[in-house]
Amino acid sequence: MIPSFMTDDPKDRDQEHDEPKAGSGEAKRAMPEGIRVVRKGRGGGGGRRAGSRKTVFLKKREISRDAHEPVDRPVEAEVQGQRGEEAPPEEAVPLEDRWGSRQERKRGARLIMIAVFALVIPLIAILVGFSLLRGPKAEQSGPGGTSGLNLDEVKPEDLHYDAASPLAWFYENSVQAFEDAVAVLQTLGDGSVIPPGVLIDEKRVGSLARKHGLGDKSPYFLSDPRSIWWELGSSGDKGFIALYGRRENLVPFRAYLVHTEKGIQLDWEATVAWSEVPVTELVEKAPKSPVLVRGWVGKQPHFDAVSGRSGLVSWYQILDANKENFVWGYVPAESKLDLELKALMNYGLVILDRKDEVRATIRLKKPSSGVRDTEFEIVELVASDWVLP
Repeated sequence: MIPSFMTDDPKDRDQEHDEPKAGSGEAKRAMPEGIRVVRKGRGGGGGRRAGSRKTVFLKKREISRDAHEPVDRPVEAEVQGQRGEEAPPEEAVPLEDRWGSRQERKRGARLIMIAVFALVIPLIAILVGFSLLRGPKAEQSGPGGTSGLNLDEVKPEDLHYDAASPLAWFYENSVQAFEDAVAVLQTLGDGSVIPPGVLIDEKRVGSLARKHGLGDKSPYFLSDPRSIWWELGSSGDKGFIALYGRRENLVPFRAYLVHTEKGIQLDWEATVAWSEVPVTELVEKAPKSPVLVRGWVGKQPHFDAVSGRSGLVSWYQILDANKENFVWGYVPAESKLDLELKALMNYGLVILDRKDEVRATIRLKKPSSGVRDTEFEIVELVASDWVLP
């Protein structure tokens, strides 16, 4: 048997070897970059068409592209379980991704409730403790019952209008009271001349008023009613109206006028805050006997000592009418006088605001020993304002 290579035409063999060379340039231009075509022999292909294989580089690129493209095919339950098990824990997810989720809302609601209870419960306990330590027990608030808490309860008699009270005339004649008070101040002018019948208790204070004047030589500015304010008050059985504004030199004033049988009259002592010994002269004169002083009385918690002999007394600050000078006054702690002075400033109350200083008329004296030059003993609370009862 003659081999095939001996029977084949040499031209055919030459064409077989020349075909790749003739089309090599065109094949290179037609084939994409990175693809190599492998031609199989006629006998080795088994009648199959020549196939192509891609390089490893292109395979990696296709795998990477497939991994980033969304897959629309359903995921089997087993695979879903595996993915759920492999999900990162909640702490590993950033806070901005978890913000607003259902679990975060539930957690926030719990924290808010805890914070509210943590603030409200101690506050209620403090209010109850203050009410129990205030001193006198709450009065009965009905037949056979008590209110339980003494939170500055308003008594019914405080709301009842009393026609016999010192302020009854001012309530019934409020417009007339204001106009008459302004007319009295207009007659005074600069205080150099005080007409008769203007001052209350003129026999006793008339000479003092004409000697010392009205505290300032500038007349009252009364031409504009909008610049004048007024308020009502009482001292004992005496009611009064207090006008305050500014003088023509812009110095503030406060004038006290009392309703008497002669009509509206000026209380000169209260208007100028007259004192037997002014606050500015107390240290120098050091009166051994009680003297009457008009001024401001103030009380602060840090005035009192916690322990020692100083803790047996309650300290107050006594200021002059302009609040420029002051001395110290003391009373026995928790005494009747101490409670009266504290009541003027709502000291120790839960509901009402505590006042720093209040106008008051007091009597004080200089102890013989055991105190500093600026310390005095308060003997009596005469009035809760500068008008005497």
